[in-house]
Amino acid sequence: MTKERKVALLSIGIIFLACLVLGGVLLFVFGEGSKGAAWKYPLNPYDLFKDKNVAKDLVRCKLCGEMVNQKIANQYPAGVMIDNHIEARPAVGLNDACIVYETLVEGGITRLMAVYADGGVKKVGPVRSARPYYLDWVSEYNGLYAHAGGSPRALELIYVYGILDMNHSGDAFWRDLKENYFAPHNLFVDLDKLRTNAEKKYQLEDQIRQRFRFKKETPTKADFVNSILIDYSNYLACSVRFDYDPNNNSYLRYLGGQADLDGLSKQQVEVKNLVVQISPTWYKGDGLARIDMQTQESGDAYVFRDGKVIKATWKKSDRESKTIYYDSSEKEIKMNWGLTWIAVVSNKSTLNY
Repeated sequence: MTKERKVALLSIGIIFLACLVLGGVLLFVFGEGSKGAAWKYPLNPYDLFKDKNVAKDLVRCKLCGEMVNQKIANQYPAGVMIDNHIEARPAVGLNDACIVYETLVEGGITRLMAVYADGGVKKVGPVRSARPYYLDWVSEYNGLYAHAGGSPRALELIYVYGILDMNHSGDAFWRDLKENYFAPHNLFVDLDKLRTNAEKKYQLEDQIRQRFRFKKETPTKADFVNSILIDYSNYLACSVRFDYDPNNNSYLRYLGGQADLDGLSKQQVEVKNLVVQISPTWYKGDGLARIDMQTQESGDAYVFRDGKVIKATWKKSDRESKTIYYDSSEKEIKMNWGLTWIAVVSNKSTLNY
């Protein structure tokens, strides 16, 4: 064997050995060899907790983590502004949402923005008008934004930010003249039709952004927090209470002292995670009592989950980034699968638990 042939064979052997080593490293990082690495670099991050015993046609919703029929799961996210005026009650479709934001508008009244990711939701509302600070939250999903008009500043920013605007027009919206709702508190939206119309209007992304990191439920067996009371303002009709239900490891919502029942299903609004986010709020001085609030940077928060309370910090670096909630060890707080309710309160609001 010539010297040149020996060198060639040795080179091939070294390359083959290097390939084996590299393959082993990749298998460890991306495969089953390291569970920690598999969470950080999963090939399919939404199947990490998939139960082998569930039906094959069910998949996890990327926003709430619940098992949903794959035919309707993970549709394009849509944020809907929902009226909370006393004449707009009861609201419809809140239990179908993945995430609900509630905060103040004018006159001490709160307004909701419910975010939906799954199909088959035919009636949500009553739909109400936009305000600027909700745009920072809908931007976290790059979601469709369903509303009925809005403040001048909100309408301006919808255009400036390039929000996927779905103002009340087209066959997705209608006024309910049969039930006990009266204008302007009787506008509703069909989310399947809304998405169909949006596909004609915009070039939508295929991928939904996962909102939270999830965990399996670990309900506390004793010394749980029974009730959480939130007074956004001195307007008692918008005072909210969440009562912990240890049997279902969930929180039942009461509004103005009454059980908050869905206007269609008649089921009480029930949430798996309750976040109370404290954000400084101030009057804009426009003569119409409109307010503005801090939605970026950081502040204090409380996360109620599994019957316990976690004192937390919220952080949001810019308009499009997610608001993330951290515990005292600066670790991101994982949520239970199901509806998450985010109550954004001012530094003058009252929280008791």
